[in-house]
Amino acid sequence: MFGNFRNSDWRNGLLRDMKDPTKQLLRTDLAVVIADKFPRSKHHYLVLPVEDIDTIYELKPQHASLLEDMKALGVQKVEQLKDGFTLADFRFGFHMGAKLHRLHLHVISQDFVSDRLRKYEQWNGYNTAYFMPFEDILNELKEKGKKGFD
Repeated sequence: MFGNFRNSDWRNGLLRDMKDPTKQLLRTDLAVVIADKFPRSKHHYLVLPVEDIDTIYELKPQHASLLEDMKALGVQKVEQLKDGFTLADFRFGFHMGAKLHRLHLHVISQDFVSDRLRKYEQWNGYNTAYFMPFEDILNELKEKGKKGFD
């Protein structure tokens, strides 16, 4: 039983962190930016919607504007950096099998310099089909909306 609690507690970490004002780097009425606790690059941020959406598989065509707002907030965070990184140095995307509760957009610099990047699987998480680019998810939602799917 204790093991299940710990697993559930770990899976809910993003929900706790996004509500903690001391961890919010940027916030709007629609989304929150926090730093990734286990960064895989020099800059690694997560953009989480305020709306209770658990994974990309719960997204519907009407969420396209929310995703655009989330990306805009991530772009705003990158533009605040003063260390020579530019928007071209970043990837924006989602993990296809995310294990944490709450949808989250990764905003990650492509340098992959981190003491938390020790295993091939961790690098693969951002450099294979497991990491779905933001544009692919957004385009799929918009396409489904055009076809009238819900």
